[in-house]
Amino acid sequence: MSSINSIRQDPRWILLPLRAYLAVAFTYAGISKIADRSFLDSSSPDGMHATLLAVRDQSPIGGLLGPVEHHSFAFGLLMGLGEIAVGIGLLLGLATRIAAAGGIVIQAFPHTSEAAIAALEERIREAPPLSTLIEKMPIEDVVAQVLAGFDYKQLDSSLDVPLEYRCPCTRERAIAPLALFSPEELQEMIEEGGSEVVCQFCGRKYQITAEELLTLTARHEA
Repeated sequence: MSSINSIRQDPRWILLPLRAYLAVAFTYAGISKIADRSFLDSSSPDGMHATLLAVRDQSPIGGLLGPVEHHSFAFGLLMGLGEIAVGIGLLLGLATRIAAAGGIVIQAFPHTSEAAIAALEERIREAPPLSTLIEKMPIEDVVAQVLAGFDYKQLDSSLDVPLEYRCPCTRERAIAPLALFSPEELQEMIEEGGSEVVCQFCGRKYQITAEELLTLTARHEA
């Protein structure tokens, strides 16, 4: 019973389901990319090539995307294999063994004494792991516990920004890559009744109508 109780008291066992979930998620993402013909097809509006063309001019590292753009098949295949490798590594425990990590960054002012810095460093070393504290209390209480006895204050409470998962994709961004196709290719899509664009980040599907494709064709003619 003592061994079972020790396992229950150890918070690391809780992370095992998270590791299993991430392993399945990464493996599935890699396999789906390799199995999806449109993702590796440079002529597809859903492919990696079209996505790179759409974001190249807006990206701060657009100049570095040139080699990726010209070898989109190889990079797409490498991305899929990399995700599969990460998933298998998570599953087997060969990589990313640290499920959660935290740290404290302190920047001392020029007039801070060496004694104050040493005392603060000692307090941080004696404190419990941040990942453990964050599971039990808000970050403000974590700071209060770690820095108890030190004269500190939170400068601006407006820095507390809630976290959310949100993909910035829009219908306009989904249509933008289609403008890179030739009039003949657009006409073929129109004859098929439209096209479908899938966001590679969140998986949202956009059904592009023939009328919207006609608008793109008109731009080519103009």
